[in-house]
Amino acid sequence: MDVLQMCRPFHIPMSVPYLLRHARKHAFNGGRSACIAGLAHTASNSELHSLQHARKRQGQRRDKAHFRMAAANSTGETSGKVFFFDIDNCLYPKSTGIYREMGRKIHAYFKRLGFPDEEATELHHRYYRTYGLALRGLVKHHDVDPMAYDREVDQALPLEQFLKPDPELRTMLETMQGVKKWAFTNAYEVHAGRVLKALGIEDQFAGLTFCDYATPNFPCKPEEVYYEQVMQAAGVTDPSKCYLVDDAAANIDMAKKLGWTAVHVADDVSAEPKHGDFQISHIHELQEVLPEFWPDGNVN
Repeated sequence: MDVLQMCRPFHIPMSVPYLLRHARKHAFNGGRSACIAGLAHTASNSELHSLQHARKRQGQRRDKAHFRMAAANSTGETSGKVFFFDIDNCLYPKSTGIYREMGRKIHAYFKRLGFPDEEATELHHRYYRTYGLALRGLVKHHDVDPMAYDREVDQALPLEQFLKPDPELRTMLETMQGVKKWAFTNAYEVHAGRVLKALGIEDQFAGLTFCDYATPNFPCKPEEVYYEQVMQAAGVTDPSKCYLVDDAAANIDMAKKLGWTAVHVADDVSAEPKHGDFQISHIHELQEVLPEFWPDGNVN
């Protein structure tokens, strides 16, 4: 991709090669965005300065979600319904080991900041409970560079050791009908894209909404504003047409508060209190609780 594309907010096809996607820089002007696909080192110093300045100005804006669009394999997207899919610990189970490895890397990051073991563990969990992401607490209270954190934690995960293509998941997504599929994550886009590619489903979503760690005060689930942003990005205004599958109870609770239909991928489906409209133990069970989205289901 070697052209500038003006868009609001920016859209980048999910089929663009990973290197170009990751090298992209954003520039905002009057609510419009200049989406530049190319290698960062090709920009002049003055251009980079302008981009950095624009990023700082845009940092205070929280009315637009960061997402990229794609032509997804889907059938019958005529109902106006949108199904939002969380990614980590949702499209793959915690048992893969990524959850544990991520926890180790986050803990190690806290320790590199000078915190002893016990305090690092306490802060990690407190920030996750309070802000939805440990990173949000690190940025807010410890002036951590979120992009450096992402490189040292999320991007350092050897995903190829934990994930492989999931043909059953791919078939489930391919055969969904009457709904737009949209990936909705608290991760940065690099990690999100790596996971979707590793699972072999990167072409199955009409778009991806991610946390832009480069933006100061970026929103994330379960903040209401982030749900409003993803609805706008996906082009849906009626909450009753929104569906979410997610492993985090707090994210499910917010979806329900907003009037969405929510499916909780729970560690224990029998545990109380229950969250959401349905509880499943694995993403493969989604068809069992919402069969109307598959050809053999009972379409309402």
